[in-house]
Amino acid sequence: MRGRDQGAVGARAHLAAGRPAEAARIAAAEAARAHASGERLAETEALIAHATAATRLGDDATARTARTRADHLTRTLPYPPGTPGSSPCTRSWRTDSEHVWWLLRRV
Repeated sequence: MRGRDQGAVGARAHLAAGRPAEAARIAAAEAARAHASGERLAETEALIAHATAATRLGDDATARTARTRADHLTRTLPYPPGTPGSSPCTRSWRTDSEHVWWLLRRV
């Protein structure tokens, strides 16, 4: 875990607690940190959390950008998370809560 905010896990916890603004802040910071250090899987997780938080906040443009970046990263990962069809971003989520459930069961 990284510091007080604990990266994507911390963002998902804030989402589960109904604090999407805090989740968005943490997820965006974690995505930037992971991107700068080349941690593609951590960046992907943070982008998915950021997209979910942005969706809850009604910021469709930010959510779409984060989902697109996460989808690209997921498709290019050289190990099992990058296998065809594994990207959570390519699935059509019926509800925001279904997406959050998927994120939380991965913790």
